[in-house]
Amino acid sequence: MAQARRVANILDIPFYVVDAKDVFRNTVVEYFLEGYASGSTPNPCLICNRKFAGSFCLTMHWRWARSFMATGIMYEGEG
Repeated sequence: MAQARRVANILDIPFYVVDAKDVFRNTVVEYFLEGYASGSTPNPCLICNRKFAGSFCLTMHWRWARSFMATGIMYEGEG
C-alpha cells in the first residue's frame, strides 16, 4: 500500500484507504462459508463483483463525487 500511496503522490492524484473488511466478510466470506457448508460450490467472485465492488465500492465513489476510481483488494493476514 505504501508504494501505491507514493505513486499517487507522484502523479498528484488523491489516494484513499477504506477499511471494508466487515462489509467484505458479511457479504463475500459469509456467502462462501454458508455455501460450502451446505455442500454447494460457491462462487465468491460473483458475489464480490455484484455486492462488494458493484455496490459498496460504487457507493464510496458516489459519496466522494469522483470522476474516476480504481480499486484494489489488499489482504493482510494474521501470523
